[in-house]
Amino acid sequence: MLQLENASGLPASLAVFPDPHGIDTLYTVVKATFALRPRLALADEQLPVSAVDAWRGEPGKSSLTEVSEFHLGKPGTDVLLTGHAVAPQGRPAPQSAVRLVVANRQKTAAIFGKRVWRRGGTLCPPEPFEKVPLVWEHAYGGCHEVTPGGALLGEDANPLGVGFVGRRSAESFISTPAPQIEDPAALMQTLGDRPPPVGFGPMPAAWAARRRFAGTYDAAWQRTRAPYLPADFDPRFFHVAPAPFAFAHPLQGGEPVSVIGVSYDGPYAFAVPRLVVGVHVVLARRQQIVQAMLETLWIHADTARVSLSYRAALACDKEVLAVKKVRIEVAGLEEVGLAA
Repeated sequence: MLQLENASGLPASLAVFPDPHGIDTLYTVVKATFALRPRLALADEQLPVSAVDAWRGEPGKSSLTEVSEFHLGKPGTDVLLTGHAVAPQGRPAPQSAVRLVVANRQKTAAIFGKRVWRRGGTLCPPEPFEKVPLVWEHAYGGCHEVTPGGALLGEDANPLGVGFVGRRSAESFISTPAPQIEDPAALMQTLGDRPPPVGFGPMPAAWAARRRFAGTYDAAWQRTRAPYLPADFDPRFFHVAPAPFAFAHPLQGGEPVSVIGVSYDGPYAFAVPRLVVGVHVVLARRQQIVQAMLETLWIHADTARVSLSYRAALACDKEVLAVKKVRIEVAGLEEVGLAA
């Protein structure tokens, strides 16, 4: 019987799936959650490994609040930010900014209070705000039915947003919400502008940025590959972070991270913890140690926490039933002030 020895004390999960080549593979996910205030330290409450996707509202028609960690693995590291944009010093303001910097990459979003479209396709002034949710619903985008009950036409980069016109009349937009999260270098001026959507949270699998990596599921795939993934499947499909925060290679630890505009207590600033997550797998005839890679770094701004998810994969093929024990060890927790 398989034994899991988790010496780290951190949440962990095991799963077996066929890898992209159809080889049965043991996947181990370990998740560490750190408090960001008053300094980076292991959190008292650890977030569990996410088993399923969770949504802000209707599944598939709202922003993701959790992303399943049961999959075949990302090539690199995703960095995500969720929470609220807040007005400077907590004083209601019509506009502010959110900026996320990770290593040598950065993104800034202009944040506006509520505003609507006026006759003639112009914008009314934004209302003062205290908080704006950092969700795709408040960025540019959207979709609509071409005919009642018919095909959808929309912004592939963000079907959940607002401001996409498509085949609708300008009159139908009068007094409707305008985007509150925008690219400061491409602000909407008039109805009909099509700026790039700006967001920091996870993107669903059906969106264009991920769908292009899904591969070809045609008759040839049915004959030669099904039920396994198609030959042209690209593992970048599993990356959920919007550009530029889907890193092609795993972060190693030590990279500087800073976030402004999401906390009344000021910026968040920390270095990615240098954790070494080792997974020792004992099979009937051999043993192997696999180092897990940092797959997702998720900043939860509202609760001043950051979670780090690590994944290890060991191809077992016909030895899956011969796995006797999996031992998880994590080094480096002492460097952030606490040992496991």
